This record gives sequence, C-alpha cells and structure tokens, in this order.
Amino acid sequence: MISLPFDTASTAFFEDNTSPVITKIVHSHSNPHWFFNYHLHEDLCELVYINKGRGTYTIDNVPYHLKQNDLIIVNPRALHAVYSDHQDPLDAYNCSITGFRIPGLPDNHIIAPDLCPLLHLEHSCDFIQSTAAQILYQREQKPASCSYMCNLLASALVILTYQLFSGAPKLPQFSKDSHAALAHDVLLYISRHYKEPVTLDSLSRHFHISQGVISHALSSQYQISPINHLITCRLTASFGLLLYTDKTISAVSKEVGYDNPRHFTNLFLKRVGIHPLSFRASYREQEEH
Repeated sequence: MISLPFDTASTAFFEDNTSPVITKIVHSHSNPHWFFNYHLHEDLCELVYINKGRGTYTIDNVPYHLKQNDLIIVNPRALHAVYSDHQDPLDAYNCSITGFRIPGLPDNHIIAPDLCPLLHLEHSCDFIQSTAAQILYQREQKPASCSYMCNLLASALVILTYQLFSGAPKLPQFSKDSHAALAHDVLLYISRHYKEPVTLDSLSRHFHISQGVISHALSSQYQISPINHLITCRLTASFGLLLYTDKTISAVSKEVGYDNPRHFTNLFLKRVGIHPLSFRASYREQEEH
C-alpha cells in the first residue's frame, strides 16, 4: 500500500488568479488530406498529443516529425504548419488553451520560447489521451457543468505538460538574415489577411519592396510562393467551416476570400483531391463510426 499526504495549504500554480480556459478541442484522425498551412495564434497555445499515426509540425521553420505518444506544444505567435502522413494519417488531439500565466513565462505559454517543443512520452500517455478524450466527450454532450469541468481538465493538462517539459533541451540559436526576416513577416501578413484581396502588387506596396524580392524570399526560406501560400491559407480556413458548420459552398467560399464558389471548388479539388462536400461527408461519416 502507498499512502501519501497532501499539503492543504498549497499555493496557486497560476499567477494573478488566472486559470486556463479551453477554447477548442479537435480530434483529427483517418484523414489523409489533413494539412494546415503556416498560421499562428495571437493569444493561445496549442497542446497536441499524437495518439497514432505520423506527421510533421513545422514551427518557426523547424520541422518536427511526429509519431505515437509524442507531445508537441505550439506557443502563442509561433508560426506553424501541419501535414499528416498520407499512408499513416495522424490520430491527434489538439487542445487550444488561453487565459493563464505561469510564473516566469509569457502569457499563455506552457513552455519557454527557447525550449524544444517536442517531447516523446515514456509515461503519462494514458492520462493525457483520456483527459483530452474526456474534454471532447463533455463538449459533445454539453451538460451544464461542461465548461467548468473542461477548464479544470485543461488546467491539469497544462500543469502536467509544464512538469514534463521541465528538462527539455533548448533550441539551437540561428541568426536570421534579411531574407528570412522578410519571408517570416510576409507569411504572417498573409496568414492574418487571407480573407482580403491580397496580390503580389499589394504585398509589394505594403512592404515597400519589389515583387521579385518578396517571391524570392519566400521561395528560398519556405519553398512556396506568396500566392500559393494565400491559396493554402484560404483552403485551410475552409476546413473548419466545412467540418464544423452547415454553411453552403458559396458561403464558405465567400468567408475565406473567394467571391466565385466554382473557382474555390476547383482549387479545393486540385489541392485537396476531393470535392468540398465529399470532404465534409467523409469526415462526418468517420465521426459516426
């Protein structure tokens, strides 16, 4: 038998009476078309647990190859992209959390910005998976206590993750040249303004730099063009609208920046490999099973 006492006078873990608030939970699985291009979150962090499958998270231009029992943290304002393996799609729980402050860290950070954000778990896997699954279940059932319980569970995940990363190694320091800084800023701008009529000309005028220099910077740093990134940002945004709302193709198209729904559908078919309505139907069929 093991019997351990607790200190009933223990102090609060979070500063200034803050407490984690979960804003969204996503369980992605069995979807070989899953990808999210470069984007960021201004004031929330993402805690991602890999239950099965393989994929790649690229955070601030550093790729992290994920597998079963990996835990990865995306801090606020970290530019990141996600790609699932086509042959072995990711089965992952993604918790978006905000509203907290851990002593010694910036707001809504679970780990320091200079720590490696990826950890392969040797223990605590069952707890993290079951806690994330319970949050998802509570949100689906929508009981009166749902929000309170889910936020308590999110607090437990944040504290445990903070402890697990206590010995994580620091990231190597890289100096950024002018092209790297420009490419980063352009990606951020497009990620924030993708709903607007962004063009090479408008980017050139905004950054006061020639179209050629902008295109070369993105191509050399991220192997993409500004317009291709714009398209992918719009398609990525359409995923959530297709999966979690009943909006028409026309409404989804307009919301992500395309006035012509046929043009949007053709781009979706070309990039994702499936019609938007089929994408929606296949996901919902998976969820029912």
